[in-house]
Amino acid sequence: ISRYGDGDAPFNTDRFFRYLRKKSHPVDFLRNVSYAVLGLGDTNYTNFCNGSKRLERVLKKYGAKNVYHRGEADDEIGLHLVVEPWIDGLWEAINEYFGATAPALPAQT
Repeated sequence: ISRYGDGDAPFNTDRFFRYLRKKSHPVDFLRNVSYAVLGLGDTNYTNFCNGSKRLERVLKKYGAKNVYHRGEADDEIGLHLVVEPWIDGLWEAINEYFGATAPALPAQT
């Protein structure tokens, strides 16, 4: 989840949060959902990666299963320093979680 303003989630994500906060959902509403969350933010803002933290709390609340740890990429030091290794680890976690083997990626030149 990217951020804008002072660490707020994008508008479409906020709509998703409002939908999930409805009291009519059963506690296991997302029991068949598996997820991984990567937050994109900037530590110059007070609410660094707040949207990704909120999203993970809501997903857990309704029984979704976490496949890989939440990542927090900081634009202050360079998003790529977290994003690229996080994605590499995510593929390994997905393979382990689902018991599958991902196709090999083409070699980068």
